[in-house]
Amino acid sequence: SHIGSIESVLGLVAFFPAFPNSTKTLRMSSDPHWIAGTSREFNLVNFTDLAGNMLADTAVHVIWSPANSAQRGDIVLTEIMADPTPHEDLPDCEWAEVLNRSNRHFDVQFWHWWDEGSSELIQLVPRPPWDGFLHPGDRVLISGCDEAVLDGAAPEAHIDGAAAFNDAGDGLGLIRSDGMLLDAIHYRQTWWEGDNGGVSLQVIHPGACAANINWQRSQAAGGCTPGTPSEQEISTPLENNSLIIEQLVPTSKWTGFIDFNEAIDPLSTA
Repeated sequence: SHIGSIESVLGLVAFFPAFPNSTKTLRMSSDPHWIAGTSREFNLVNFTDLAGNMLADTAVHVIWSPANSAQRGDIVLTEIMADPTPHEDLPDCEWAEVLNRSNRHFDVQFWHWWDEGSSELIQLVPRPPWDGFLHPGDRVLISGCDEAVLDGAAPEAHIDGAAAFNDAGDGLGLIRSDGMLLDAIHYRQTWWEGDNGGVSLQVIHPGACAANINWQRSQAAGGCTPGTPSEQEISTPLENNSLIIEQLVPTSKWTGFIDFNEAIDPLSTA
């Protein structure tokens, strides 16, 4: 037999038997330069087994996505279907859409769904055939539906036993396994500015304010755009204005208020 070499962009990778007397499994040494959530290619060269059979030189693409690697702002809620009835083309159940706006890959199985109407955090479980890796720029639909919302046309994750979204208003969000909040929204029925039956609520600027000024009733012909960006989301450029304190007024020994020149993201005060 012949032990070959493993190469990466940083050069040769050290490896050794994973277990005592192991002949089938090799453990690679850790790479301190590998950034969580990124991918790397490894080239396996000149490996043979005990019978002399040679492994064809092979390139392996690997994603390292440990728990709690996603940061605030990497993952954002972009669409909420709180009242799916009536809708002819989709299942009769609530769902939310989430966008990976970062340049890293994440395993959604490390995340939990939060609903302010429930004391339970529910782990996200990828619906087959999706493997649960949310790649840069990709979107995933999250639901407690018994069936897939789009029947495999987009990545989906199941939240088994999740509470139904409240039509009148609710708080929804994603939390890492260590308890860190990734994103959340506290919506109200008035945000739809009309009947919300079969019509979703869609974000305008992903990653910006979680208040009602950054969300609108869907204007799509079908009432929603699950798994894809809406025209509302991409049509209006985000103004890059500096946030300025206009006045700070004490109202008592213990309280007061601050006026800013722009609306404040509710989540930024948490």
